[in-house]
Amino acid sequence: MVGTMKGRIGTRPWHTCQTTLFNLYPKSLVDKLRYVNDVKLTKEAKLRLRWIEYYEKVKDVTKTCRYFGISRTTFYKWLKRYQKDGLKGLLDRPKTPLRKRAPTVRKKYELDIIRIRNNNPTWSKEKIAIER
Repeated sequence: MVGTMKGRIGTRPWHTCQTTLFNLYPKSLVDKLRYVNDVKLTKEAKLRLRWIEYYEKVKDVTKTCRYFGISRTTFYKWLKRYQKDGLKGLLDRPKTPLRKRAPTVRKKYELDIIRIRNNNPTWSKEKIAIER
């Protein structure tokens, strides 16, 4: 069976959970869930929200991690982001760096370098620098 953990007694895969969030939590949390639909959480972010909601229900990190098949390090990372930023903290962050290195070659020299490179494909960057 896909998704099961062998050797773990009393655990079941996360996708077999039949309970709904509205049956498990008070009205204040249900109001927060209505906001989820307005934020447009991704599929992964909704899954992370399920991790946190399950944790709030059982109050045990180890059980939560076994239930969903995730590591405690991963769970604590997303719990910390959720506590700091709320629902937006559950969204993926961009992988690109905030600051990108600026080009070191001026535009007016770029065409010269391309022309030299095309005429002499075996030349190194040092030789091109001398010839330019």
